[in-house]
Amino acid sequence: MDRTYMDRRQFLKCGAVGVGAITVAAGGEEKSMVASTSNIGAGRVENWAGNISYVPKSVEFPRSLAALQLAVANSKKVRVIGSVHSFNAFTETADTVISLDNLNRVLSVDVEQKLVKVEGGCKLALLTQALESRDLCLPSLGDIDEQTVGGLVSTGTHGTGMQWGSFSDSTVLAGLDLVLADGSLLSLNDDGVEIEFLKAARLALGGLGVVYSVTFRCEPAHNLELKSKVVSLSEALSVESYQKNDHYEFFHFPFTKKCQIITRNKTDLPLTKNRFGQWFNNVVMENLVLGSLLEASAMRPRSIRKVMALITRLAGSERYVAGSAKVMSSKRFVKFYEMEYCLPIDKASEALQALAETAERFAKGTEPFYQSFPTEVRFIRGDQGNLLTPTIGRDSVYIAVQSHKAFGNGYPAFFKAAEDIFRSLDGRPHWAKLFYRNPITLYENAERFVSVRNELDPSGKFLNKLFTKMLAGEPYPFS
Repeated sequence: MDRTYMDRRQFLKCGAVGVGAITVAAGGEEKSMVASTSNIGAGRVENWAGNISYVPKSVEFPRSLAALQLAVANSKKVRVIGSVHSFNAFTETADTVISLDNLNRVLSVDVEQKLVKVEGGCKLALLTQALESRDLCLPSLGDIDEQTVGGLVSTGTHGTGMQWGSFSDSTVLAGLDLVLADGSLLSLNDDGVEIEFLKAARLALGGLGVVYSVTFRCEPAHNLELKSKVVSLSEALSVESYQKNDHYEFFHFPFTKKCQIITRNKTDLPLTKNRFGQWFNNVVMENLVLGSLLEASAMRPRSIRKVMALITRLAGSERYVAGSAKVMSSKRFVKFYEMEYCLPIDKASEALQALAETAERFAKGTEPFYQSFPTEVRFIRGDQGNLLTPTIGRDSVYIAVQSHKAFGNGYPAFFKAAEDIFRSLDGRPHWAKLFYRNPITLYENAERFVSVRNELDPSGKFLNKLFTKMLAGEPYPFS
């Protein structure tokens, strides 16, 4: 970066809240909040799936921006946790973990400009409710609404639909406030002079600073009509399916050639009054029945073929109309391990065919691992305005390979074989899911990201072991 650019950044930073100002502004109340949080021996941090756990030196729960700044400034190393839905070790640290659970407010909603500013610890479910009350909504949502917005943008979480990118796309993510290593606050927005910093910050894996707040662009609230049915794999992969529907995805049932397709389209049709069918499918069928069947099949793994055939018959069809947030997000009580890769959209059929062949090979092995969960397939427009998004520069298909926890710890061998397939087809991993090969060389903008990261955090306060290994280009074992 040239000297003029550096001077602009320093000028902005001088206007931010510095460490000295924190002490004055914090006073006794904020200091006591920080002092009352957990210290050495605070307890074990475990992610949602239970495959990652660690014991940090301290866990901080700041209740204000000032307390957050103080906690960051006084820590040697910092990683941040939201809803711990990530499957890998990017949050792991032996030093300070900061939880944003108490920084969960919707700070402002500009209905006219369709902008919402929200603290990084706010969960997506709370945000969508706040927007709904103001006749606004987010354009696309992921599979669940339990994540924090800081985690969403830090990992490039996405929904499905060719009109939209991920939560880190510049058409959705208008700005962020970052707490830097010294505790100062750096505000970034897309009409400011710090555009290179914003491009890096839109998906930074927590490597630049702590995401205190996020500003999203919204849409007018609308309803979606959901339809689902079971079709052949070839029909599910038709180009028309993902091009003509607003939001389209499907689940491929392993060891079959059947898929459950799900379409969600904007509609003026009236809301569905009887929601029992929706509840039954989302809670009972997709969680209780699916979980029970997989738990049972884990005791006799070779039964998984029959179980998948049964699930295909039980899946049936569904239709209802509801608000967009209620239609796009689901309840997920069944726990699993997951790896998800993003590939060029024209590679979907080849990837799924190779994945099916690999599942058959493992199933016939002397120590077989059975693909024990439907494969989720989603379609998305390529992101703009960030440096580390897996979809950069191309419309993409995301393929998620999952393993039910009851099938034990044999899944890494199968996941690695699947990863070899995805990598051979120009795939890049989802940052919040499992992956085993270092992806940093897959990004032509990696050097630009590292340059910004080193400038904003020269001491490496926000790096951990996994992050450091990734930036150094180290190979296996990686995740």
